[in-house]
Amino acid sequence: MEFEGKHRGNIQAELLSVPGSKVKLSGQVLKLQYCNNTWMWTGDYEQLPSSGTSSGNTDGKVTKRSMVLNFSGSLVQVVNPTIVDTRTSITALTMSHSRPALPKTWSFGTSQLEEMYENLVYTARNQAKLSIVTQISGKLASFPYRRDDGTPFFVFDMSDKVSNSLKCYLCHKECPKKCLREHVGSHILCSLYNVPEPLHTLVVITMPCGFCGVNSCCIWLERKKAGGAEHAVSD
Repeated sequence: MEFEGKHRGNIQAELLSVPGSKVKLSGQVLKLQYCNNTWMWTGDYEQLPSSGTSSGNTDGKVTKRSMVLNFSGSLVQVVNPTIVDTRTSITALTMSHSRPALPKTWSFGTSQLEEMYENLVYTARNQAKLSIVTQISGKLASFPYRRDDGTPFFVFDMSDKVSNSLKCYLCHKECPKKCLREHVGSHILCSLYNVPEPLHTLVVITMPCGFCGVNSCCIWLERKKAGGAEHAVSD
């Protein structure tokens, strides 16, 4: 983990989304195996083919054919895996092709990963910078992650980048980008005056963000070009 050019062992979570904070993290892609609506770590990491490369605004390199990616702190999502015993009957069967000496491993629920994936896509769309998503060339045997029938999971549709709409974080309805603040503002007003609404996520009570309705966002002014008008932007 790197902050302002220096390696750090820990960092405040609030600094991850601060614009221009220059927080970078490095990591590898876990090799996960699907079983009964959960994803278990096999103890290995995804590896690139000998000719594989990664591209995009994130940096990538190949170390012993393993993918080591450097990415922006704004893409970090905190996840809390369950620790499972690999010697139990169903886990042992699932982990039969992984490291036999691995006594315990991490297990992630599908709904947990789906929520994390949706948050990442939401972040990329709101920043209007799909280039921050790493692109990898070359075929990988187990990535993108797949179900038992081979169906890819957690796959981002790049055609979404031409869309002029964003999904509201509160009600999950598609809304034109230019009307997003007015749309979210209506949810905030309904919350202030106790008007019931069918929302997936409730509006926070204190200092809600005008772009999404939660209170952990950073908002700043951005100028597209020199001398141009400033626009409010949220992470």
